[in-house]
Amino acid sequence: MRTPQDIIKVKSSKNYLSLINRVEDFHIRYVDSNHTVVTSDGVWDSHTQVSYEIILLNRGKYSCLLDGCEIELNPWDMLIVQAGQRHEDFLYKGCSMFAFHFHLLPASEGKLPPSIFAPGVKPFQQKLHLEDKAFFLFLIRNLISQNRESKDGFEYFHLHNAIFGVIFRKILLLYPKNILHETISSQINTKMETAKIYSVFS
Repeated sequence: MRTPQDIIKVKSSKNYLSLINRVEDFHIRYVDSNHTVVTSDGVWDSHTQVSYEIILLNRGKYSCLLDGCEIELNPWDMLIVQAGQRHEDFLYKGCSMFAFHFHLLPASEGKLPPSIFAPGVKPFQQKLHLEDKAFFLFLIRNLISQNRESKDGFEYFHLHNAIFGVIFRKILLLYPKNILHETISSQINTKMETAKIYSVFS
């Protein structure tokens, strides 16, 4: 029986899950990211998402079942998979994709929205196509290039969280506003996030 290592090669970033309670609560909490290259056709068995995941396909073919809905991604398509959704990946040789894992945390008790998306949104509506590839590749490269080793990883957490925050909010702006949960759509402020990331780099 083949193992996942037989069908994919994965390079993962620093994992920050252990730091989740060490800093103030952010609305977005970056956990990790990876660049996956599929080396042989295979299936990643059905599982329930623990964290939120963004899948960005940059080469080849990828499809999945998301809560029983079949979804196919073409190059530069992107899919947000929500925590709690049932997900099964169908992987094809030559596929190259980026994945980002994150949590949404309340700024104050009882303020966490139940979903990124509005009630009634279907899984296929969680997919979108990226036109501005250069913007995202710039941020992804910075996220990867800042993946340095340190004593406990903490010194780079704010930088990575800020970079991912810009990626996430930019992605949300690409969805029709009626697709997003009202708590999420009311808090998207790209200018504020862009200013934050420049201050972090400085």
